[in-house]
Amino acid sequence: MHKCTIFFVANVDRGTVSPRDVPDAGGVLNGQSLSCQLFGPTGAGEDVPDAARCVDQPTRTDMFFGYATQEGNMAFRNETQGSWYIQAIDQVFRQRAKDTHVADMMTMVNRMVAEKTAQSESLRYTGGKEASEYLSNLQKNLYFFPSL
Repeated sequence: MHKCTIFFVANVDRGTVSPRDVPDAGGVLNGQSLSCQLFGPTGAGEDVPDAARCVDQPTRTDMFFGYATQEGNMAFRNETQGSWYIQAIDQVFRQRAKDTHVADMMTMVNRMVAEKTAQSESLRYTGGKEASEYLSNLQKNLYFFPSL
């Protein structure tokens, strides 16, 4: 039986920027994009077998990573209601997990998180925005069938 791996990284700041009309950093860290860091470089080189790897499946397949915020930015949480990201996951998964695959649900989560605007006593954070993201190399649609 083939199993997939899912990681949700909740409310872990991935930087110190509070995005308010701040240009996107492009997901570049140490000169490499997130996908390059996780899955290795891509290029137009020659295709050759790698004897150290399993030939029936590429490495790091069927993995799904969900992040509360984009690389270089901070995540927000309400002191009473909790993380914006977890609130959105909870709401979307409760309503849609029975009939919607995880990538579509995470797109809904991304939209809900992006629609929020920080309200804070600190002017530094007031008006702040957050944009969650996910990285998927699932080979099939993934459905949860909870008994909710």
